[in-house]
Amino acid sequence: MGRISDKVRQILGVQPADSVSGEHSSTIKAEKTSFPAGRVDTGMKIEIPERTLTANMTGQVTLSGYLFDMHFNKGSLKRISSEASIIFDRLNSRTFFTTDEEDIQYRNESAFAFDSENEYGLRTLQIPKNRNYDCRVFTDFIFSRLTEKADILLTADYPEFDNDVTSAALFEFSLRNSNKSGITISSDSSEPEVIKPDTETSLEIVGKQFEISTNQTTVSLAYAVDTNLNTLAVKTGSRHGRKVLFINPGGSYTRAPADFYSGVTEQINIRINFRKN
Repeated sequence: MGRISDKVRQILGVQPADSVSGEHSSTIKAEKTSFPAGRVDTGMKIEIPERTLTANMTGQVTLSGYLFDMHFNKGSLKRISSEASIIFDRLNSRTFFTTDEEDIQYRNESAFAFDSENEYGLRTLQIPKNRNYDCRVFTDFIFSRLTEKADILLTADYPEFDNDVTSAALFEFSLRNSNKSGITISSDSSEPEVIKPDTETSLEIVGKQFEISTNQTTVSLAYAVDTNLNTLAVKTGSRHGRKVLFINPGGSYTRAPADFYSGVTEQINIRINFRKN
């Protein structure tokens, strides 16, 4: 465990553990009105939720929930387990933006545990490797004490861009796709898609609730009902010599004008579950 310095508190926009929750908050104002993938900005202020941070968790960390556990390394979600058995491995979550001229990769600046009466979890902060703190992405991994629910809350300041954005990811992760039967993606608004390992594709699947199933395991994703997100971006690829399917909730692999992203702020709430089939 490590103490949280005043500098880190300022970067994270949070209170010390012994302060009174709710007295202060950091706000971000969304400025743009056009988004790719069907998103529409309401123009409302976006608040970074205040958390009572309890410990520095930048190393290898396990966050235990009611139905499954999340395992992190330096703030990146690496694997999911249940009852000591691994459900998904090598998830390797990451944040990035690409243009025709630039590849903006983010690094994990910090990871802190938080705790309250009704929920607990891990807050991570990602910043661009070669940019300043103004382009921050906060990711809160949240377990409820009252229910079986688990949420991922993303709060992001997008960079300024001079060129079209060709891909964007706040929380992209990968699933191994080595079985001949492939991976099936079902949604509440479209027919199931079966993606085989030898297929090269990039899709925007319409819906707000999704189930992504391999032979043995399933990932369930659902956008909050008050969000305007209505697609899930996926694409095939490889990582470390293995066929994978990249899952990109809230992101896009579709080219968009720079103004769709430049200087925008956004908050995305994703309900998530993992299970064995």
